[in-house]
Amino acid sequence: MFEVCLWACPSQKLEKDWRIIIPKQFKLFSSRPQHFSTAEFENMILVLLLLLYSTPPIAPATTPCLHVCTCEVESAPVKSTIRCNDRELLYTPLPVTYPQRYYEYLDLSCNHIVDLPDIELIQKAFPHLKGIDLQGNKRLNCSILEQFKGTKIALLSDCAKTEKTKCLLSNRKIVKVHDYEVRKKIQQINSMIMEQQTVGCKKDRENIWTAIKKEWADLF
Repeated sequence: MFEVCLWACPSQKLEKDWRIIIPKQFKLFSSRPQHFSTAEFENMILVLLLLLYSTPPIAPATTPCLHVCTCEVESAPVKSTIRCNDRELLYTPLPVTYPQRYYEYLDLSCNHIVDLPDIELIQKAFPHLKGIDLQGNKRLNCSILEQFKGTKIALLSDCAKTEKTKCLLSNRKIVKVHDYEVRKKIQQINSMIMEQQTVGCKKDRENIWTAIKKEWADLF
């Protein structure tokens, strides 16, 4: 450990020194006390600051998730994003069985999504979700977005734009699920949700919800 002396050297009364005494075990330096003038010390600090600020920021940690997406964590448990953009998806991946907690943003841009699941399913799958990016989905049924009004989930889409988002699709993994089958499955699950909301018996509601989760698990 360095011993820093913050006093003026008696040999130089006109200029204050920073006296840094370096331990003997550092053979690179002389065992005699080393003297740095104020100007030299300030230059050394400036170099250290430049090195500090020139160091590139640490990139967000990413990990594969939801089969075809990437989970990106900037500073857990906040500012976390699930990126499913540019995957040629025909549907919205929903981890109903294993909810993705602490993820606030879902990027579904530049896919082939037509319909979205019921808002209740989305909120159960992503409990902390704050926003969904749906830009670049040319076949999106814009009327389905009405269910998000009055919720805390913000949406980005091309529905109200005159100039649509242009996407450059890459050769990433394609989810080969027939569009008709997916839409039929979504309609079936939405019907089950409506049934679950109207059933009075708690046990029956739980049974229907278990069936809903199984349908989504089979879809993926």
